[in-house]
Amino acid sequence: MKKNLYDLFADYDGELPELKESPCDSAQIEQLVMTRTAAKPIRRIKHRRLFPAIAAAAAAVAVCGVTVAAATGKLDIFRKMLGKTALTDTDSRLPMMHETSEETMSQYLWEDGTVFAGDSSLNISTVSMYSGQDTLMLMLAIAPQNGQSLPENAKFIPYFYRADGSLLPQSGIANVQALVQDDETGIFYLTYYLTAQDLADSTLRVELKNAYSDAQLKSVYASVQDAQAQWRADLGADSMSVEEWKALWQSEDLDGRTAETVTALLAETDPLLRGTWTAELKIPQAADAPRIFTAEGFTVRADGLSLQTEQQDPDAQVEYMVTLKDGTKILDGALAEDISSEHKALADAGILSGADSVQEFAYRFDNIACFSDPVRTADIASVTALIFHYENGVQVTAVELS
Repeated sequence: MKKNLYDLFADYDGELPELKESPCDSAQIEQLVMTRTAAKPIRRIKHRRLFPAIAAAAAAVAVCGVTVAAATGKLDIFRKMLGKTALTDTDSRLPMMHETSEETMSQYLWEDGTVFAGDSSLNISTVSMYSGQDTLMLMLAIAPQNGQSLPENAKFIPYFYRADGSLLPQSGIANVQALVQDDETGIFYLTYYLTAQDLADSTLRVELKNAYSDAQLKSVYASVQDAQAQWRADLGADSMSVEEWKALWQSEDLDGRTAETVTALLAETDPLLRGTWTAELKIPQAADAPRIFTAEGFTVRADGLSLQTEQQDPDAQVEYMVTLKDGTKILDGALAEDISSEHKALADAGILSGADSVQEFAYRFDNIACFSDPVRTADIASVTALIFHYENGVQVTAVELS
């Protein structure tokens, strides 16, 4: 679980490090913070390059009522354009899919041709969906109409609503993505990767609103940060403890005020293209039924694309390891490769050895960790909760879930 740096210094009485470099090396400072507070290092799952050689599901049987011949064209487009996509936002990185077999991919890849309602200057439709129980990769095709121009740097503000009207966390300005254009057809493509509980077999309303340039969105971000700094000053937060400030943030609904501020700033910004396009998408049922793994204080739900984790103690430093029947172990890449003290703790506890075949989760958002490649739930031998302790060096306790 990642820690806010303010939390780490809440009870720290030592002298803070002086910043001498400009621009400062944030990664170095972060590690210094961890050292000074004896806190667990913040983990990062490495950015993974998305290979263009993504296997298509052209040989699959009819999907969503579409014949194989009809589906082949769009799924080939999905493969081609996904290979050109590079999502860089922290909360929206795509898992890297290797040369997964067509048979395996076809269980999760669905063609869809839903056309969005909205301004006639653009024809927006879904190309296909790649989905599990709690994950969804959605690709949209955008074709300018009637001489409408659309700069490649244009970014739309996306909103994703459940059937009850609630927003998914990845909605709004934090999830704007760059367009990718097909040189042959001139059509633009947008790809979103979403993680949320129980996306499968649900209805999702997708809304794209206006298109803005990078410079415009950076200006909005800067103004939001200025507004938040002013709220902090007005509320006297500098004299508060971290816990007091957190409580005040909730009581004053500063999340709501932030959203209202973003909306107002966007309304004052003249977009590159003005319009709203919406569609309701029926997300297919998950290809395989999830398996539940539990132990006292821990619950994990696994499907073919991801793990959803729950634990009673939200402050415990826990990672989860999946062991397949062939002996392969899947865990956070930083845990396996980047932090030697924790790797050594796993070795000392007999949990991991140099002979083990280790893979890493491609992506994590909140309590959902996504596999790099589909995993048949029947092939999962075990799930282990790894509890790390940092009071005196690094120790690890393993709890087997069943």
